[in-house]
Amino acid sequence: MDSRKGKAEQNLAHAVIDAALKHVVFNGWSDQTLKKVCLELKLSEQKAYQIFKRGGVDLALAFHKRDDEQFQAQFALSEFNKPDQRIRDRIQSAINSRLDIASKNKEAVKRSMSLLTSPLYLSDGTKALWSTSDIIWTAIGDESNDLNWYSKRLILSSVYSAVMIFWIEDESENFSATKDFVKRRISDVMEIERFKSTFKKSLIWTDFLSKFQMSYADMKKFKESFPGW
Repeated sequence: MDSRKGKAEQNLAHAVIDAALKHVVFNGWSDQTLKKVCLELKLSEQKAYQIFKRGGVDLALAFHKRDDEQFQAQFALSEFNKPDQRIRDRIQSAINSRLDIASKNKEAVKRSMSLLTSPLYLSDGTKALWSTSDIIWTAIGDESNDLNWYSKRLILSSVYSAVMIFWIEDESENFSATKDFVKRRISDVMEIERFKSTFKKSLIWTDFLSKFQMSYADMKKFKESFPGW
């Protein structure tokens, strides 16, 4: 019974998101948009706010999460997701695939970025960005469970946020300029990774790591605060 109820609520949430997309262009991810959708779908506002408790911002987050899930499902079957490829190539393909999903509703994504980078909802936006980065790493088969788990997602979050800012203003055909930008950004990161690889062989890093590992066990209990852990 609970699973059927959960599925019905999920289907309703998707219907609300779909209906909201044409209103978001004019009203953003706002309570006003949610109310218009309620009128359109003949849905009580009480029911809508049971699903989207904070109104417009939770609607925007649900939209972002749904795009993440669509990317995850599509990339799993994609010809570009090849285990024998270099990690940098798979990340590049994954970012481009995630952008393909976002491109279907570019204005809605732009409005969600505007909302989720505002001071009031910056924490929500940061978590959403981290979650996307985690999903991308998971999609290409990352199984790290140590310090690398954090550093990979932190670096990719930085790359992805820069890509999104560039993509929003990109008017080139098939977002070719953005795809070139993605390639350059990943190349920059690879240069940093090569430096890290050399640094990790040094005595300084070995000493630091031995001290870090002493307290790392105590840090594990905080990992559940990171989306995807």
